[in-house]
Amino acid sequence: MSEWGRGSPLANAIHIRDIKFDFDDIPRRWHSGKVGVTAFYDALSVLFPLGERAFIRSILRVRDDINDPELLKSIDGFKGQEAIHAREHEKYNQRLRSLGYEVDALEAKQAKTIDWTENKLGCYRNLAITACMEHFTSILASQVVGDLGYFEGANSKVRDFWTWHALEEIEHRTVAFDVLRAVRPGYLFRCSMMLLTSWIFMRQIMVRLNAVLKIEKKRLTIKTWSELVGYLYFRPGLVRRMALPYFAFFKPGFHPSQISVRGDLSPLQARYNERLQ
Repeated sequence: MSEWGRGSPLANAIHIRDIKFDFDDIPRRWHSGKVGVTAFYDALSVLFPLGERAFIRSILRVRDDINDPELLKSIDGFKGQEAIHAREHEKYNQRLRSLGYEVDALEAKQAKTIDWTENKLGCYRNLAITACMEHFTSILASQVVGDLGYFEGANSKVRDFWTWHALEEIEHRTVAFDVLRAVRPGYLFRCSMMLLTSWIFMRQIMVRLNAVLKIEKKRLTIKTWSELVGYLYFRPGLVRRMALPYFAFFKPGFHPSQISVRGDLSPLQARYNERLQ
């Protein structure tokens, strides 16, 4: 296991990779033929287009308060990566629409939640929500890129897509946190916002997972649920393995760079960088 943090030469390497993915000819149940596991990632994807753009806005609202040139550079990298993530997930979600999933209805509900937070909670709380959401995505990404078992048996196109997204989430994982620390420091504020964000995140995931699984209702068997629970909590145990990194956020003195990433990311970075040439 490698410690991929601020001391690493990769720590500030935020590469904007304008990669266009192909989602043609992907099986409906692209993850090993498993309904529940496929539905989990499809539900996540529905969150990303609107969510990523809201993250960008929350940071740009306070950008003028940042004086550190390195952090300003990182903000530009964050914006570039997240904008491309949103675009590619829109393409992925268009495939879900073609399969009958109610993406538009789910996005309409999400848009109302985002509108409420942006208009009622103020710029600092919205920024804190972004920093907390980025903690969720980065610890999930750290698991995915560090263990091939998460996408064992998955369609190669989709595996390539999610691995790219996970890599870039790790690359920019410190940005929102550093911006928050620069403009609105405070341990109790950070922790209270993580509690709020955790509720929002889990509710959003469960609503989307339920909506995706409703389309698959004829396949909702005990086996389907056991496969999903097994994947999340036992083997490979995505949620179980995220528990300790999640609670690390509540430590005084926490920084996202303290979370270990399994393995060496440089081969992955080189692989995706080559696709730009």
